[in-house]
Amino acid sequence: ADFNRFSHQALTHYRQVQAIAPTPTLRLQALTQELLMTIDLTQARATTRSVPDWSVVETLREQLQSQLDQLPNSSTRLYARLNVVDSILKLQAENATPLSLPDLEELLTQTLAEARTLGDQRAEIQVLGKLGNLSERQQQWPTAQDFTVEALKLAQANGYADLDYRLSWQL
Repeated sequence: ADFNRFSHQALTHYRQVQAIAPTPTLRLQALTQELLMTIDLTQARATTRSVPDWSVVETLREQLQSQLDQLPNSSTRLYARLNVVDSILKLQAENATPLSLPDLEELLTQTLAEARTLGDQRAEIQVLGKLGNLSERQQQWPTAQDFTVEALKLAQANGYADLDYRLSWQL
């Protein structure tokens, strides 16, 4: 009971921040957190219901994507896109998103190009890892391995032990 009450209070606060935030970046961060928490709550409810209602999550994802499309290419936009991809992958696992795996691949490819343009190697590694994961879901084993190995080499070369660990496990 307390978990639900606190979760709903947090969602209310995220919405309040979106309404009063002085910058698009803060609004985007609050909307991203609202989306992630709503996904978690919907998944938690799914254990007690036979068919979860993902419509609110999908609406939030669409709002977030719209806000992302309005931002200039920046680290903020890049990491927000990574959060969107993570949320879509969660939805995909629940068969609750209209985005197909090829649509996700296109979104990830765009995000990879942005990461490379910005020279953000940490983001590049994360995107390559997600492309590897997505290829694995499509049972494209050689492609999955290529993306994951490329990401792993970059993680090791740059000393990102946390990403190195995750990618090693993915292989």
